Amino acid sequence: MNTDAQELQSPPSPSTVKDILDLADPSHIAIIAPDGPVLTYVDLKRQVDSLADKLNSIGIGQEDRVAIILPNGVEHIVSFLAVIAAGATAAPLNPAFTKEEFRFCLEDAGARALISSSEKIEALEAILPESMIAIVTGLDDDGQVSFTSSASETGPRMVQPSRHR
Repeated sequence: MNTDAQELQSPPSPSTVKDILDLADPSHIAIIAPDGPVLTYVDLKRQVDSLADKLNSIGIGQEDRVAIILPNGVEHIVSFLAVIAAGATAAPLNPAFTKEEFRFCLEDAGARALISSSEKIEALEAILPESMIAIVTGLDDDGQVSFTSSASETGPRMVQPSRHR
């Protein structure tokens, strides 16, 4: 068999986050975080898929931009990959920014949603537009990064963490 025929028979390269996660050995370790859980690829894929589905269910998808204000860690990694898997664009922001820097970055990015801790969202609530979907994320006792949807009547729509116990 010549080289050209071998290249034609090669499997296609992965083109999405889900494709890349599908290629990994599910039992191998994907993430080790200080003071956080150890996630295998199967754990990471399950969490990313679940969060991506939830983002899609609240209307986040293609052409949307989602700001992420989280310190480095499992919540940040899973949130970033879930935003991409949902078809949206992730816009990670430095948690040390001032309110004015956050306001500028959120507006400049055209962010439709924000993923962060409840403390950070509460601290930024005054600068968040009413149309902003504010997603509170957290790590539960089982090492799962997750959230559930709920909407408030006034101010940003708040989406609180779900707790799997």
